[in-house]
Amino acid sequence: MEGNYNWQGKTILVVDDEYMNCLLFEAMLKDTRLTVIHAMNGQIAIDKCLDNDNIDLVLMDIKMPAINGYDVIKAIKRKRRDLPIIAQTAFTASEDYYKCINAGFDDYIAKPIERDLLLYKLSTFLN
Repeated sequence: MEGNYNWQGKTILVVDDEYMNCLLFEAMLKDTRLTVIHAMNGQIAIDKCLDNDNIDLVLMDIKMPAINGYDVIKAIKRKRRDLPIIAQTAFTASEDYYKCINAGFDDYIAKPIERDLLLYKLSTFLN
């Protein structure tokens, strides 16, 4: 799948309190020409999404300190209802998938993240 995705001009926000996870996403998306920006907590994610109309998609960790992903998505979707937000989480039970979808997430991807699946899911929103 290398080189099949060209999302030049598109920006995604990776929300994860673990900086190494942010770097992993950046490495997996390096050849897609996406602009990848980071938020290390929920409040920063809310601020970035509400202040930056150029964000095309959000990859949101569910479990974060202070404000979890479920509360963050509520705040973002109030103002930017059409912004695609994909939950990325280590919670992998089927009920976790439905909890994410019912909370307003547009999709869900389980950790550890498989690159091909990530690219496929991104393509459904960015193409």
